Amino acid sequence: MWKLHLKAPASVVADCLRLFVNRTAYTLQSSRPHPGSGRHYYYRPTNKKTGQGLSLTPDTIRRHLEGEITIGLYSINLATQCSKWVAIDADYEDALADLLKLSFYLRQDGVESALEKSHRGGHLWIFLAEPLLARDCRIYVCGLALRLGIPVKGGKQLARLIAGKAIPPQLAQREPQAEPEMRRHTGGSEFRILDHINTKLRTVGHNNITRCPSCAEEGHDRSGDNLSISIEDPHKYICWAGCTRDMTRAAVGCPRLVQHV
Repeated sequence: MWKLHLKAPASVVADCLRLFVNRTAYTLQSSRPHPGSGRHYYYRPTNKKTGQGLSLTPDTIRRHLEGEITIGLYSINLATQCSKWVAIDADYEDALADLLKLSFYLRQDGVESALEKSHRGGHLWIFLAEPLLARDCRIYVCGLALRLGIPVKGGKQLARLIAGKAIPPQLAQREPQAEPEMRRHTGGSEFRILDHINTKLRTVGHNNITRCPSCAEEGHDRSGDNLSISIEDPHKYICWAGCTRDMTRAAVGCPRLVQHV
């Protein structure tokens, strides 16, 4: 059987970098499925010699567009806390009707959006003319009951749209609680991820797998197998969907505290 291979033009690769890439870190889909769930997972690719995470390159984007690999991109730049785009994901009954309503209200504010259909619903995208604070974008989106978005012309326009607004309480995520002062300064009980997991554990090989708390906050990991915890050393754990250890800790109410010198 012949396999059709389409070459991604350099202009398309450049457009993808310009529109979607907020930081050079990225995740890579596994070539083989997880032995327990049969699902593919994502992980941070690293340099085999140095152990450092690989940075995204135009060639990586090209290989993704040509179907050679599948990558995942981060929506927020850690240094600036800004994003180039907003995306609203809806995968329930009548989701497309709700996304069309959101698109209409966005247009009333002068914001154009792009609707993408999926097999269970759709996505609404907003591509920003310039990177904007993710927090401000979320305030605006939640204010309209959005779940995905597209182009805002600039920071002044966004400031006008969110003036006097805040994230509605019913849509706000649970704020992580800081560790007690005694534990913070005296090195009391160390953090153990198993103390904060209340979902069922399943054993696969040398690891226990369960639902990732960080993924759960976003309504993901419905199969409950993204988080892998070493049986031999429970201090070692990883989310195969790409959540960092800090994200996992924050999701269970025990954020890692930064020590100021």
